[in-house]
Amino acid sequence: MLLLSTLQQFDIDPANFFVLLATVGLTLFFILAALTTPLLGAVTESAYVLRHKSFYDKCALQITQTAFAVGMFTFLTLGAVAAYSIIALQPETAGVASTVPTPGENAGLLIRLWTHLGPMLFFLPPLKGLILLFAYLASWSFLKKHRTMHLLIGWSAVLSTLGVLFCGLLLAVNIESPLLLMFLLNNPLPVLQALLTEFFSSPSMPLIYLGLVCTGLAAGAGLAQLWLIMRRFKVDYGRDYYAFAMRYCARAALLCTLASTVIGSAVYVLLRRSVPPELTQPQDIGVTVIAVGLPLSCCLLWLSIAKSESPLRHKPGAFFACVFLFIALCAQLLMLAGTFPMI
Repeated sequence: MLLLSTLQQFDIDPANFFVLLATVGLTLFFILAALTTPLLGAVTESAYVLRHKSFYDKCALQITQTAFAVGMFTFLTLGAVAAYSIIALQPETAGVASTVPTPGENAGLLIRLWTHLGPMLFFLPPLKGLILLFAYLASWSFLKKHRTMHLLIGWSAVLSTLGVLFCGLLLAVNIESPLLLMFLLNNPLPVLQALLTEFFSSPSMPLIYLGLVCTGLAAGAGLAQLWLIMRRFKVDYGRDYYAFAMRYCARAALLCTLASTVIGSAVYVLLRRSVPPELTQPQDIGVTVIAVGLPLSCCLLWLSIAKSESPLRHKPGAFFACVFLFIALCAQLLMLAGTFPMI
């Protein structure tokens, strides 16, 4: 394979490389699911308000429970890793916090960002989203007769979590930009306007954000099916409800996976054309097949669940669909790395 020969050429241990890739892919999988699954819960409760079918209300509740569980797990895990990292890096960063990095100093800029605004920048916005999501979940019974107020809390949580995803993407694409340092040290409003103008002037950046949202919704809907399977005998809403909820989440995962695959293909073509051919790396055909083929395999598994008369019997299919989506996400990260030679 081209990938393995490239690793050997640069004397990189394949085992360590794939462990690192799996760690990054799994982290991204759970971050996207945590930040976008509240949207699926709010949409489902809105469907209950419009259609007045109790199954939608119960399904929205369990989807929101999935979102909160995934969000808490991701937040606490990343918080523990970040706390360990800042303690480990403290001796190295103690004397460099006030120096100005050059645009190419990625590691130095990240360290200085963490030193100056780390807790506020990386933890307060997600924490606010988690608090709103908890309020949305805790008030489900209390505000049962006041759906407008309850949906207002839910959609506030959705806007908060989607805003965190947008800010994270904005930070990621401008990590080498001098504008980011100016945003921290000078008047932030004109710099923020410049960053947003640059972001929306690119045809690929809004598509990347939309693709991340669709991928997160697919992951969240897949995890919601696993949550339904685990809660089947602990919270007995009846066999008919769980069959409905499994089919509903499978359809949501199917549609979002198809959308993210189409959007991802369009983004890949746009980015590939924006980079001179002599600077890009040749793509490994095996990685491409995995990146495109596994999402389609997920769609087939979710389609079988959505069309089944007994969807709860498809436990292996629901599990492997999530695994395939995670592997496909890792392969797509490799394709992105091949598009940009600096990665």
